[in-house]
Amino acid sequence: MKGAMLVFALVVLAAGVIADGFGVTSEYYSERPLEIRAGESIDTFFVIQDNGGSDLTIEAILLEGSEVASLSENIYEVSTSATGQVNVRVSVPQGTPVGTEYNVKVLFESVSEGEGGESVNFQTNIESSFPVIVVEGTSEQLGSGEGSNFWIWVLAAVIVLIIIIFAVLKARK
Repeated sequence: MKGAMLVFALVVLAAGVIADGFGVTSEYYSERPLEIRAGESIDTFFVIQDNGGSDLTIEAILLEGSEVASLSENIYEVSTSATGQVNVRVSVPQGTPVGTEYNVKVLFESVSEGEGGESVNFQTNIESSFPVIVVEGTSEQLGSGEGSNFWIWVLAAVIVLIIIIFAVLKARK
């Protein structure tokens, strides 16, 4: 029994030393879809995190959503314990009906640069995706939605600032 536990512990330790891996994340996911208007383009990204071991070469392959999404590059170099960014441009054609849904799915493959005499390397492949939903409005409708709140706050801040300046000047007299 002790021998089996010792062998198991050694296998776990050895696996930790030779494990090469990475993780992928995105600001959008199934519970937080990318909402976009018809005729609009949005740049977003996936983040690749190298989990240690050695530098990685990752190939990104767009599996779904090519009708609205494109990758800036396909091969990414990620240094040991560092992050890399995979840029994605999502563009929905003008006239696309509200409520239309797309799924952007990317396969991230660890690319082996095998040299003669290397040990066997287990490759990691990760699929990551996010939904894209076409929402009401068009990209030409400036001043609608979230963007108009910014200008309301700027105007309110200017008004408050003017009131404070008049109050200070009046108090000095």
